[in-house]
Amino acid sequence: ARIGVWMQDCLFENTGDDLNHNNTQIILPLEHPQPDTVIASTVQTGVPHKPDGIDIQPGDRFLFYDREQGRVVADTRIVRAELKPEYRKKKILLQFDSPLPELRLAPRNERLSKEEMRQITQLHAVDRTANNFVFKNNEFSRGRRIGIFTKGGPGLIEGNHMEFLGGSGIDAWNCPWSGFNAQDTLIKNNTIINPDITARKDNAEGAGIRFAIWCGFQGAGYGGIAQDPLYDNIQIIGNRIVNAPGYGITFEGGRNIVIKDNRIEITDPSVLRLPDAKPIHTARIENLTLEGNVVHYPEN
Repeated sequence: ARIGVWMQDCLFENTGDDLNHNNTQIILPLEHPQPDTVIASTVQTGVPHKPDGIDIQPGDRFLFYDREQGRVVADTRIVRAELKPEYRKKKILLQFDSPLPELRLAPRNERLSKEEMRQITQLHAVDRTANNFVFKNNEFSRGRRIGIFTKGGPGLIEGNHMEFLGGSGIDAWNCPWSGFNAQDTLIKNNTIINPDITARKDNAEGAGIRFAIWCGFQGAGYGGIAQDPLYDNIQIIGNRIVNAPGYGITFEGGRNIVIKDNRIEITDPSVLRLPDAKPIHTARIENLTLEGNVVHYPEN
């Protein structure tokens, strides 16, 4: 969607998957007939209904991502978007405002395997990633997975209460099935209690708030690395995180990141899966502000 939801004062309990999932889908490049032109697929995996041409408009910003390199190979904008009759609404011609590098094209216009998704150049429509969203003063309890899984921006995630979740309280990672990155998002004054209670790995993945790389040049998994910053202008301020089994907050691969005035507590040491995990973990960030955070762990 071009415009995200405004969700406020809601109660979510006992969900079978993520309590809230804010994302978009990867667009597949099928042909590269001119240096500045791509014929792309409008058949997006997992999307039962979509507007003609998947709502691509002149002026929209696109990121081209080479997953095996972990690199953004082009950052450009749409000049022309045309649905020709012979495309039967399954393809769209996209002309950009600058020449593109050589692209790795999709082998066919249909659902691809995980390995095929790894090998193509991914197109991400930044301006139609459920942007301008608000999640405020909601209560999330006993969900099977993540509390708020977010992409896009600008966005506000404020004043929410989350407890007993199967995954992180607030999560963002790039992947083939739910878009690329989060940007221009304020995460403020949320309370996250007992996140990631069902995870079974003896590592630090069980975070209260997690921004990680899934699809990078080291392959899939939270240990992936992107050579270019993935997240931009994210502020994590004044949140309270209680009994995260790994890191309280983990953030990898970004620029212009603020992590400030958060409180991270452990009231039940038995939840820790990695006792020496840092309360706050950061890596590969350009321009990081890290100040005023308070950590309260038991003395023993």
